[in-house]
Amino acid sequence: MSANQKHQFDNSVQARPDTVTDIIGLDVYSKSGVYIGEVDDVRLNFSQKASTGIALTNINPELDKVKDSSSSEGIVIPYNWIQSIHDIIITIDIIRRLNYVD
Repeated sequence: MSANQKHQFDNSVQARPDTVTDIIGLDVYSKSGVYIGEVDDVRLNFSQKASTGIALTNINPELDKVKDSSSSEGIVIPYNWIQSIHDIIITIDIIRRLNYVD
């Protein structure tokens, strides 16, 4: 591959999301590759001007056993659990954390 081809390929990489709404609809995976769900909404703290979490729907059915039975159809992931946001969202090893919710 020539330097020109490499440069063209690098320019085609999608940029990081610019706004909060850009992450709506993104798939969320743990760093170990387990599908968790899809971003439905973002939890914001307006006084601190910060995001505090992401609300997920279309939750992986394997995670039903770790969800609170009184919860609705989704879960909220604390924003500090997120490791990377690009075409998908990568979180810390959330499965271990969710298992402690018994």
